[in-house]
Amino acid sequence: MTDWELMLASRRYLRQVRELEDEIRSRRKQRGEISAAMITLRSPAYDSDPVQTSKSPDASFAHLVEKLIELDKGTALRIAEREAARDLILSQIDAMQDSRYKILLRSRYAHCERFEAVACELNYSLRQTLRLHKRALLAFGLQYKDVIECHNATVV
Repeated sequence: MTDWELMLASRRYLRQVRELEDEIRSRRKQRGEISAAMITLRSPAYDSDPVQTSKSPDASFAHLVEKLIELDKGTALRIAEREAARDLILSQIDAMQDSRYKILLRSRYAHCERFEAVACELNYSLRQTLRLHKRALLAFGLQYKDVIECHNATVV
């Protein structure tokens, strides 16, 4: 893998943070909707006389509650998986030696900041920040080459 390919692969790998954050946010919203649906459920009324031909109100209510609980567990599991993947990438960034690389990669990929804002934060020119970004991607790629290649093999 050439340096250029390694930088591109590193960038693809780091962009996962943004995608994972979006998915976590979406799944949390879905989980909130499930919780709201569970709160608004009404239990069956037992004060009226049961009719022989109608279904038991308990069965449909219990089935609905079971489905909501199962969906909530699945959503919670997916959130935990995504958070673990995001945290792994962020810890890889934090393990880098150069603090400028850490700041640049976290700002760019975890906080979704534009290069102009990152340049201000680092007190560098935009052009110097772009050069530093290339160096940071290459350093990240060299440090985690095996992880990135494994990720690229599963994506392609």
